Amino acid sequence: MVSRVGTWRGSAVLVGAVACVLMLLGCARPGSSPAARAAETPVYAPKPTATYFIHLLDSRRFDPAVLDGEPGQLVKLVLVGDKQKHDLTSPGLNINLDVLPGRVEVIMVELPSSGVYEFWSAQPGDREGGMVGQFRVEPAAAR
Repeated sequence: MVSRVGTWRGSAVLVGAVACVLMLLGCARPGSSPAARAAETPVYAPKPTATYFIHLLDSRRFDPAVLDGEPGQLVKLVLVGDKQKHDLTSPGLNINLDVLPGRVEVIMVELPSSGVYEFWSAQPGDREGGMVGQFRVEPAAAR
């Protein structure tokens, strides 16, 4: 024999559990979910003042190999891979980024004080084979 009181209590527990889950997930009120709140929050992201496309060629070359910028300038580097794995390494610019075959990697860099900053590919044989470049950082008036 099934007790009606037991069935009612079971239904009440189930309804209560569903309500708790909905409240925890933020679905109880429209717009209260974490995703909805995040979408309303403005995000500040500085915009680069220059974009450089650098091709990492299988002939062990960067194209272009020489880049110019100003101290404090925020630049976007778009690294385009060829058919082999390469990377772009520059301790002076605080960059060490692998670029897999056929892939594109993007990195934002704030240029440091004036100077010439060398970069290279640290893959075996690349640097020795000539896969090096320079970022010349100086005020525009000095160029």
